[in-house]
Amino acid sequence: MTFPDGARTSVGPAGTGEEGMSGGLVPQADDPAGAESGGPHRLPCFGVDDTGTAVARTVELGGGALMPVTSVAGRTARLEDPYGARFAVLRSDPRET
Repeated sequence: MTFPDGARTSVGPAGTGEEGMSGGLVPQADDPAGAESGGPHRLPCFGVDDTGTAVARTVELGGGALMPVTSVAGRTARLEDPYGARFAVLRSDPRET
């Protein structure tokens, strides 16, 4: 799958195109949160209607923002809950690059 900063290996069910992708593999050296990840990991990603609102609500409830809202095949941000569990939120928009 092609992103503004290069190509990434994506995974999904056999026979589907980009619209069927459900995950991806990013080299740690290219991962903006690589230093904080502590090594190879999985990062659950949840679809949201408004990324900024999801970030604000996470912080309001005691969580943290590890990576601000960024445009990459939509609007995404990396967050953590009050107990340190990390996750991402994404508002997918194919018109955004």
